[in-house]
Amino acid sequence: MREGIAAVDKIYLPDNIRASVLYDLRDQKGVTTMRDFWKQWSISNHNDEFTPEECDLERQALLWAFRAERNYLNMIAQREGLH
Repeated sequence: MREGIAAVDKIYLPDNIRASVLYDLRDQKGVTTMRDFWKQWSISNHNDEFTPEECDLERQALLWAFRAERNYLNMIAQREGLH
C-alpha cells in the first residue's frame, strides 16, 4: 500500500481524483476509519460524478499505484527466494 501511495504522490492529479485514489489505496488494507469513509462519501455525494475523462484518469492512477505495489512485492519475493 505504501509503495502505491508513494507512486501516486509522484504524479500530477487533480485534488478530487487524488483524494479518491488515496482513499481506495488505504482502504485496500483496511486502514481507513469510519470517519474517513463518511468524509469520502460526503465528498462523493455532494459532487457531481466524475466526468468520463476524470474516471479514466482515476483508473490510470490506480493502475499506476497497483503496478508499483506489484513491483515492490516481486522485489521482496525475489529477495526472499520465493519467486
